[in-house]
Amino acid sequence: MHDRHGDDALSDFPSSERLTAVFSSVSRHGEWLPTEELRVVAGFGTAKLDFTEALLAPGVTELRVFALFGAVEVFVPAELDVELDASALFGTVQRVDSRGSVSGFLRQQIRRVTHGEPEPPPVEDDPPLLRISGHAIFGSIIVRVR
Repeated sequence: MHDRHGDDALSDFPSSERLTAVFSSVSRHGEWLPTEELRVVAGFGTAKLDFTEALLAPGVTELRVFALFGAVEVFVPAELDVELDASALFGTVQRVDSRGSVSGFLRQQIRRVTHGEPEPPPVEDDPPLLRISGHAIFGSIIVRVR
């Protein structure tokens, strides 16, 4: 994992950020620099995070999500590696590709559970990876591939 703290240009940049939407909404879109760890809480509210133009550093960016009667919608480009490990209780956790299908995500999960053939190693030494974890209780966590 790339050490973001060793770079002088980023030394004053925080390593974590919290976004909270309670009976409201928050969003990040356009060209923005996500922190190494981003915590999002949507309680009766909505959070929209668009990573399609985000300036992701090499290595892992952690997105920790909690949706209680709320919705968190994450937009990612097709070339970004995304790990989705979230649970739902009377809610929804879903990854939808650009055609509106969940088939790619289901294939990935089936391969993971059945220990199918591993993916070939990435070409880059430390490519960006968005790791999404969290819980949706009477809410939703939706990852949309654009």
